[in-house]
Amino acid sequence: MKLKLSFRLVVTLLSIIAAVILGGIRIIDPQIVEVMRLKYFDQLQKKYPRSTDGQTYSVIVDIDEASLREIGQWPWPRTVLADLFQKSKESGMLVLGLDVLFAEKDRTSPTLIARDLEKRNPKVADILKKLPSNESIARDVMKNFPTVIGHSGLDVTGDAERDDIKDTSVKVFLGKNKDPKNWLISYPGLLANVTEFEQAASGAGTVSVAEEPDGIIRRVPLISDVAGTVRPTLGLEMIRVAFQGNSVATRTGINGVEEIIIQTKAIGNAAIPTDENGRVWIYYGESDSIKKEKRYYVSAADIIKGRVGKERLQGKLGILGTSATGLKDIRFTPVEDRMPGVEIHANLIDTVISAILYYTSKKNADIAYKKAIQNGMTEEEAQNEKNKVKISGSPFLKSGTNMKFYEGIFTIFLGFFITISALRFGPIVNISLLVSVIGAAFYLSLKLFLEEKTLFDPTFAGVSTFLIYFGNTFANYLRDANEKKQIRGAFSQYLSPALVEQLAEDPEKLVLGGETKKMTFLFCDVRGFTTISESFKSDPQGLTKLINRFLTPLTNEIINVNGTIDKYMGDCIMAFWNAPIDVDGHEKMACDATLRMHAVMKDLNAEREKEAKAENKKYLELKIGIGLNTGGCVVGNMGSDQRFDYSVLGDSVNLAARLEGQSKSYGVKTVIGPETNESVKDLYATLQLDMIAVKGKKEAVTIFTLAGDLEFKKSSEFKALEEKHKNILKNYFEQQWDKCLKEMSLAKSLCNNLMNEYYEIMTQRIDEYKISPPPKDWDGVYVATSK
Repeated sequence: MKLKLSFRLVVTLLSIIAAVILGGIRIIDPQIVEVMRLKYFDQLQKKYPRSTDGQTYSVIVDIDEASLREIGQWPWPRTVLADLFQKSKESGMLVLGLDVLFAEKDRTSPTLIARDLEKRNPKVADILKKLPSNESIARDVMKNFPTVIGHSGLDVTGDAERDDIKDTSVKVFLGKNKDPKNWLISYPGLLANVTEFEQAASGAGTVSVAEEPDGIIRRVPLISDVAGTVRPTLGLEMIRVAFQGNSVATRTGINGVEEIIIQTKAIGNAAIPTDENGRVWIYYGESDSIKKEKRYYVSAADIIKGRVGKERLQGKLGILGTSATGLKDIRFTPVEDRMPGVEIHANLIDTVISAILYYTSKKNADIAYKKAIQNGMTEEEAQNEKNKVKISGSPFLKSGTNMKFYEGIFTIFLGFFITISALRFGPIVNISLLVSVIGAAFYLSLKLFLEEKTLFDPTFAGVSTFLIYFGNTFANYLRDANEKKQIRGAFSQYLSPALVEQLAEDPEKLVLGGETKKMTFLFCDVRGFTTISESFKSDPQGLTKLINRFLTPLTNEIINVNGTIDKYMGDCIMAFWNAPIDVDGHEKMACDATLRMHAVMKDLNAEREKEAKAENKKYLELKIGIGLNTGGCVVGNMGSDQRFDYSVLGDSVNLAARLEGQSKSYGVKTVIGPETNESVKDLYATLQLDMIAVKGKKEAVTIFTLAGDLEFKKSSEFKALEEKHKNILKNYFEQQWDKCLKEMSLAKSLCNNLMNEYYEIMTQRIDEYKISPPPKDWDGVYVATSK
């Protein structure tokens, strides 16, 4: 159907447009889409955290609840910190980073106490003034031990104007767009430490960690714009100091920051790829609170009191921080809802070092391979040399700008795929394909994560594809519902309810554009209706009521056996079988309808006769003649652009109409064509009437009458009539007129005078042939002169 194709085209175009728009949204990456993606990545990290095998590169010097009970409330005297620094140095710790700010002087420092005692006890105050301050004691230890202090980014100026703040280690800016500030997380000001700490520290890093829109910490900036200066984060600065680095370099392209390079003596230049904002994904290991192990945490009190073995701290990057709830440094992460902020720094350090080791070992493996080739080894031998190099660590999690583009293209591809699939397949296949494709996407995502540590998000593409498919399905549902409504409205008056529902459920069975098929046709007309209608000249409403009264039950009988009403022509009904949907045994159905129609007319006439007597009116019997024929025709919508009907056209249809007219000429209720008879002769009582060339046709056809059902066919009365009738026709076609007349006189009374009127008509024809014999080459065909 043209409308159907147009609708499908519109839905397809809208689906394609939707796929392109959704793909564009993924590339643009608005916050709601970003959060959806991040939640999926959280699940990957939670399910498959970074493996540490019980080993970490960092250690947390924990100001825990036990330390607070033993040492005292925080902040501790700087002399205690000096002891902690000294013990950390002696243990072989590579560096100690301070995830705690010391912005104020120690209230227990002798100089501060002396100031309070100047008026009350000047002598004691003078003695105290000569003592070193607590800050200077801690400073002296820090000078001989690599220590990285923390700075906090602020929304206000804070200490930004101080001239004693530790200088930044980010000094080299490379790339096409050398200034990265436009891409970095920015803080207008900062909070620094006391002067002694700023001067003595080996480095300084930002401890501020920006959260994602949903409050979870996944990506941490390695560098930030703090008060107009590009500064490293605490973890990055600790790695630089631990590896004896001189400075940090950034490489910035037209799309933002590309990588950060630590220039070190220990391992050379270590390049760290970042996103455009200078951030890296933290690849979290399982939290200690989950593992119930102390992989990261060592109590600060235990270190101060010498209760920790050297092997626990040696070669580690220590971070002084707190897990104590009261100190309020608890954050949300993908693997743990309540993780101390210091553990986030530890995970960042381990993520970066693990990646540096991974890429370094991969590079060493490639070098080993190249050397082997240069030394004349075979490909296999060179590969063996490469495999000897142990690959340690784990690569960075990767999900850059390009991945957004790839995911957008993938979204468009899936949208196109399901749109085309919806055109070609049914719901079950489409749902199976949808589940399979999205499942394959999630499998690919998992494989990329586990093997390449690449973050590929199929969730948006999956949701988008589902929405496109749902939109397609909903649109098709509306179309189908409207189609069914139209079909029910168009055919409910012409088809049985069962057929209407079949047609509504499977509209493809309906070919409205026209098709050629074999069908059975019925024409029914009331004999002498002109005379009957004359009696209603003064009562047109009564005539209409009468027509409706007999057409309604006749129509019901046709519809009840899966017939289709073509049209009403006054008192005439035209109907057919085997369209708009195919039905098996349509010839039998037409014969069933015919016998029922005669039966219902008999009952109707009995009612009318009874009514006429009661009203003392003249009774006029309604007699119908029916013509049935089976054959090929064209069926479909026929008419003009403004108005058309679902109808049939063809010689077989015209013959059925002529046969209905001949029912009166042969004195029978029903005349059926040869194809109809051939299909039903074993199921119904039929008798041959003649070979006739109907008006307007040169070719002769053998015509029959439908005398009764199978039960009547098996009766002895009909069998006797059938035998006699065969002899009658034999004598007739052999022009044995006298024998024929004799046989007919004997047959008239059989079966309650069933064929009496027919025999009377044939007697008259034979009498005419006796007077005017047919030509010598007569083939038995009677040429009809009337319709």
